[in-house]
Amino acid sequence: MRSKVKKVVAVISVVFLLLFVVLFYITYGYGLSLRKAAIFNGWNDLKEAQLELQKDGKLSNNYGHDYVFICTNNIVIGSTNYQCAIAVETERFNGEGILTVATNQVLIWLDKKRGPKIIGIPPNYNPPIFLSSF
Repeated sequence: MRSKVKKVVAVISVVFLLLFVVLFYITYGYGLSLRKAAIFNGWNDLKEAQLELQKDGKLSNNYGHDYVFICTNNIVIGSTNYQCAIAVETERFNGEGILTVATNQVLIWLDKKRGPKIIGIPPNYNPPIFLSSF
């Protein structure tokens, strides 16, 4: 009788452990996809703003809840200087930073805690696996 109870408890434990692992994997993947989508949407806003700036010479800032603005900061990453052109701040970034595009079309993430870094142009961008940042 005791061996049957032990087997049932073991099977139930394994099932719950597998269920936990599967749910964790799905949740984690969902979080990564949200981060990737936020960068992709920000990049689209930046491209639209660049076209608008070239055409009209100003930004209308009709980008929904995203705040797109002209950015003239000079950013140094490694030993290379980048001149920012346009930046976007959105609630999708959870207050973690600002996405900007340099005058030479390099996409830069200005992290509020870790400093600036160059990220790939979507769809080549992949969020970090273990960091809770973009």
